[in-house]
Amino acid sequence: MNESIQENKIYQNQGFFSWKQQWQKRLKLHNNSPEKSLKLMRSANPLVIPRNHKVEEALDAAVNNNDLVKIHNLFNVLKNPYKKNSETINYQSPPSTINEKYQTFCGT
Repeated sequence: MNESIQENKIYQNQGFFSWKQQWQKRLKLHNNSPEKSLKLMRSANPLVIPRNHKVEEALDAAVNNNDLVKIHNLFNVLKNPYKKNSETINYQSPPSTINEKYQTFCGT
């Protein structure tokens, strides 16, 4: 798919290999190609969604430090969520620490 994937353990396990094989079989079954599939995925799945921890980080900086830089950066990325730019990677990762008691109602 001509995408450079960061080396990650998730791509080196049997579950991923099984999923990938099933996906490749579906492509053949529907006379599709990885490139066409990637184009379709990109048209329907944004590269960036407003993750709660990033929204809260921006709001915290604005409210507690009168610093609007993070809010402006987040808005700029969300203006074109399907387009990759230099800031995109900063908004794609889950939080670095997981708080077991943290709860959202939308599942993100």
